[in-house]
Order: sequence, then structure tokens, then C-alpha cells
Amino acid sequence: MNLLDRAVKMVAELDEPADQNFVRKHALEQAEALGVDIREAATRIFSNASGSYSSNINLAVENSSWNDEKQLQDMYLSRKSFAFDCDAPGAGMAEKRKVFEMALSTAEATFQNLDSSEISLTDVSHYFDSDPTNLVQNLRKDKKKPNAYIADTTTANAQVSNWTITAISISFNPKG
Repeated sequence: MNLLDRAVKMVAELDEPADQNFVRKHALEQAEALGVDIREAATRIFSNASGSYSSNINLAVENSSWNDEKQLQDMYLSRKSFAFDCDAPGAGMAEKRKVFEMALSTAEATFQNLDSSEISLTDVSHYFDSDPTNLVQNLRKDKKKPNAYIADTTTANAQVSNWTITAISISFNPKG
């Protein structure tokens, strides 16, 4: 993960025109908006805090312990906004929620890996816990739903599908 973080930061720091280097373009925009340097703004590798697993949104949904989608969004963001940092290997992951939110707000695609035949893509808990498509749509200024890509690696012949999540989205979210 630190190598991926390093690669993204190196690309953001290249002396190239922004219209030819979109990593740099977005990192420069984020750096200016957030008042941080370009290396921090170029952070793109996020996960849970060290030692924690999942966004736990599935538990809130299963227990009906939420009132609106904003609460689910906040849960996801607070759990998944910890950044890998190649500049401080071994130091643990730091929360970088503003950088994470801003990066998501420009995302045009989401991806999830279906790696267990025991959990179906349409399991309610898995849908809420692992699919950031609606979250990204809510963070985007234009409210455009990103394309959703799903890798089914449950068989030897792994396949990637572009579902745009239409059927699933209608099933679980009649508004969207």
C-alpha cells in the first residue's frame, strides 16, 4: 500500500500541465481548497484504522440504529478515512477525512471485490457495508451516480462487471 501511495504522490508532483496529468490536477485543487501541501492532497489509499475491519454500517442497518442516510454516510467516512502514508512507514495510519471526502467527491467510478460465495452482492448488510456508490453520489456536487464495477473473484474465472447497480439500487433504494 505504501508503494501505491508513493506512486500516486510521485505522479502528482510531476512538473506537467494539469490537463495532461489528472492526478496532479486534482491534487493541486485539493491542496488549495484544504490548505495542505500537494503530497498530502494526493493521498488516495484509504482504509480502516489499523486493527479495525469493515465500516460496520451493516450492524447499524441490521439493528435499525440509524435515522437517516446521512448517519450511514458519516459512519462510513469516519471508519474508512485512514490513509496509508509512504512518508511515515510503520507509523500507523492517520485519519485524513477531509482529503478522503474531497477525493471521493470527484470519483466517477466505484469498485468492490466480491470474494466469497457465502456473501451475495444482494445481501443487505454487504450492500450497505461495502458499496460506496451512493456515498460518492451524495458527495459529488453534481449528484451524478458513478459507474459501479464489481469483480467476482469467487471462481477461477474471475470477471469484472459494470452494473451501474441499477437493479440493486432500485431494490434497496427506491428513491435512487
